[in-house]
Amino acid sequence: RSGFARNAACGRIICDVEISAKLIRCKSYNLTESVHQILKTERILIPPENIRNAYSDSSHLLYMLENTWIDAKFILQIMCELNVLPLALQITNIAGNVMSRTLMGGRSERNEYLLLHAFTENNFLVP
Repeated sequence: RSGFARNAACGRIICDVEISAKLIRCKSYNLTESVHQILKTERILIPPENIRNAYSDSSHLLYMLENTWIDAKFILQIMCELNVLPLALQITNIAGNVMSRTLMGGRSERNEYLLLHAFTENNFLVP
């Protein structure tokens, strides 16, 4: 992630459902495909070229705003459907790392923490 994104979310836990959706098999992991595969519903997509026109009058702008709210609701529903937070908490407790790192999908880092804890419990010196 960019430095700006990290600074904008400083102190907050970021849950990227795209990373969690990769646990299931899909053709693509974009929001439209995830909504279709996981929630069994269709997402209305506003083409990028229509966004500029949405600012022309209030009814179009409200439609775009409502569509954004629906997208946010879809993301929350996907997160709940995949049971992301409870599973991430379990993984964090087992691995002994930080929840935000678990949610960012650092599988190799989790494995490293698991190995470090296992070696420490068995009185091995770790590098």
